[in-house]
This record gives sequence, structure tokens and C-alpha cells, in this order.
Amino acid sequence: MAVGMFLSCGNTDKEIQEVSHTYDGPLETSEGVTMYFSDQGEAQIKLESPLMHRYLMEENEMRLECPTGMKVTFYDSIGEVESVLTANYGEMYSNKEFIKVKDDVVFINNKDEELNTELLHVDFKKDSVYTHEKVVVSSPKGTISGVGLHSNSNFTKYKVHNINNGVYNMEENALEKNMNNNE
Repeated sequence: MAVGMFLSCGNTDKEIQEVSHTYDGPLETSEGVTMYFSDQGEAQIKLESPLMHRYLMEENEMRLECPTGMKVTFYDSIGEVESVLTANYGEMYSNKEFIKVKDDVVFINNKDEELNTELLHVDFKKDSVYTHEKVVVSSPKGTISGVGLHSNSNFTKYKVHNINNGVYNMEENALEKNMNNNE
């Protein structure tokens, strides 16, 4: 024997929608933030921001927004600074292990190579940094500009795409080797 129960309430669909509307603002706002992300107890990344908003997205994804700037320091396996990324705006997604930075983006590695662009994506799962925007990479050896760049996530190895200008001083040995191969 099946027993059914039907309930009715006096609220309209519009009233129910108003009550069930979810809050889409930040769960938390913090000032003067320094966060460390580690692997097996060793710091890999330090994130600093003067202001940070924390949002809960779908599927428990946490989004950290830094609307007034972000500085990310990358460390190598022995705890030495490998590279530093700064921007006037940044977002970090916890589950995706992804950072998006924009507005006056500067990425400097431990070889004094400096990347300048307006938008950059860092995908830690793929050990990848990329942009499709205009880039300028400066180093003690010279300067290269182009449109687009791919790199590993700590900017120690990179490739500039669609190079449109550059002055780059090659090392003497590399130049001699290259010239000897052309003979």
C-alpha cells in the first residue's frame, strides 16, 4: 500500500527565489596577506597581497582575488628564490591550481630575465605559463618582444612567439659553434 503526502505552502515562486538567492560576494576579506603553499613541508610558493577576497565557487573551488595587487615568489627544491611574479590584479583558483594576473605584469627569474606583459596565466598542474598578449623579455643578453609566450611555471625556460623585435647578444661560444655548423 502506497501512502502519499502532498504539502502546500502559501509562498509564491517569486518569494521562494528571493529567499533562496545565494550570496555571491566574498566569504572573507583580509588585508596584508602572506600565504605559503608547500609540498611535503617545503615552501614552494609565497603569495603576498595588500587586500584579498576569498570566494567559494562551484564544486568547492576556492577563488582568491587580489584586486589591489599580487606578488608570488617561487622557490626551488632547496628553498632559494627562483622567480618572482607581480601584477596589479590577480586571481588564484585552489582546485585548478591556476593563477591569472593582469595589469602591469612583471615576472623575473634568477637569471635576471624579466617578462613584461598585461595578462598572464600560470597553470601549476601543467607546469605552464602562457599569454597571447604582447610580451617583452629583457635580460643582460638583450631584449626580445613578440606576441605570445609559453614557459614553465617558474619562468626559468620560455619561448616567445611571433617575435617582432629583438636585440640579443649570443654567447661567443654559441655564436662560433653556430657559425662553424653553417660552413
